[in-house]
Amino acid sequence: MKTNWQILAVLGVTLGLATSVGAVQEAAAPSTPEPPVEVDVEMDIDIDVDGEVVQIGRSYTLSAGKRVESAVVIAGTARIEGTIDQDLVVVAGAATLAGTARVGGDVVVVGGTGDVQPGAVVGGDLVAVGSGLKVPPGFSPGGDQVSVGAFALGDQVASAVPWLTRGLLWGRPIVPDLSWMWGFVAVFALLCLLINLVFDGPVRACVHTLDGKPLTTGLTGLLTLLLIAPVSFILTVSVIGLALVPFLWFALLIAGLIGNVAAARWIGSRVLPEESPHNRLQTARSAGIGLVAIILVGMVPVAGLTAWALVSLLGLGAAATALAAGLRRENPPAPTPPPPTAESGSDTSSGAAAEPSSSETAPAASPPQGENLSSFPRATFLRRLGALLLDLLLVTAITLAFFEIHPGRSFVLLLVYRVALWSWKATTVGGIICGLQVVRMDGKPLAFTDALVRGLASILSAVAAGLGWLWILWDPERQAWHDKIAGTVVVRVPAGRPL
Repeated sequence: MKTNWQILAVLGVTLGLATSVGAVQEAAAPSTPEPPVEVDVEMDIDIDVDGEVVQIGRSYTLSAGKRVESAVVIAGTARIEGTIDQDLVVVAGAATLAGTARVGGDVVVVGGTGDVQPGAVVGGDLVAVGSGLKVPPGFSPGGDQVSVGAFALGDQVASAVPWLTRGLLWGRPIVPDLSWMWGFVAVFALLCLLINLVFDGPVRACVHTLDGKPLTTGLTGLLTLLLIAPVSFILTVSVIGLALVPFLWFALLIAGLIGNVAAARWIGSRVLPEESPHNRLQTARSAGIGLVAIILVGMVPVAGLTAWALVSLLGLGAAATALAAGLRRENPPAPTPPPPTAESGSDTSSGAAAEPSSSETAPAASPPQGENLSSFPRATFLRRLGALLLDLLLVTAITLAFFEIHPGRSFVLLLVYRVALWSWKATTVGGIICGLQVVRMDGKPLAFTDALVRGLASILSAVAAGLGWLWILWDPERQAWHDKIAGTVVVRVPAGRPL
């Protein structure tokens, strides 16, 4: 009780209640007192309830000669030199049992590393889940020794613990004193500069959106983020659209990257205005200034995470708004016919047989024999997407009718179906319904080799997070990547023309 009286004395000097508190504790003390519970003074965030120690986000050390009932350490390291009567649990951290350590119960390490030094005693089970475990030769716990998961995972989680404890818990994404963090930042910055250089058109469109309505763009990004989960759920439940869910999330990732680069470039252009938005050197300068500003703010507690979240919302909203603007350009509203003039009325009243204008009433005529079909109007993104969905629906129905559902089999069947119909009719069932036809840029008939190259290249357009398909939105010829590789273009065939 000597140590307890010293602690009470300090509290009595601070609060002025030493006498009354000491009397109450002495009267309530049991005849056989339990060993005192002492916690290392280095602990910053801990909860001590009846000898149970819970440590969150900080390192914990139980010195030799000290004793606790149990210990739980989350996102921190634990070094045990004393005695734990029951269990030790370490989650996302490193656990070290010194030679003087005594644990009466189980030792469980989840997502971290465990190091048992010679002389340490574990009375129960020694369990490592997704953690690296190091034990001395001849060591045997009182219970079972179980290791689940890869050791490398535990090392990676342990190395990320300082970022969790001194980064995210502080509200900042960048911890400046972590050496590996700067390697990650360098790779991220180079990737952003490369995106700014290669995808200058989409990034410029996003910057233009941010210039006009930054607040509305941020709200659009928030709405997009909130809608992605329910849209994915609807596609998954419909079964037909299940194959589109990965492409949807990949497209969201690509849109977020391009949007974030655009947000950094927009911030940089506010600091040092660009004289010409088409000057690649000036746009790279703006992107670099914006990235430096974002990285510096990312090291500030609380403000860093808040700023990164706002930049992400602005970038996602800019990408979504630019995409919507591209779709509107793909489908412009039909022009309103001019009102009849007085001259047209007088001509009609005179009894002259006024013939209707061929441009207003007659459908687009088929080109004469031998004319290049690539002169037809280009198919819009929405029409091509509609044709693809119809083909996907048809192939899914065939798969359900004759085969067992399997993603790989369905993909191969879709590829064979499209290549076969392209080489036969230069279109598919979905293309016939939507009035589309695939033609070569030089006007020659589409051969089997052209269809095969186009089909195989469409895999590249899909694997690149759907970016090869989205390329239609800003390409002057409305060509996807596989169109450019195969030298083809998709045209809109006039109504009444046989396919």
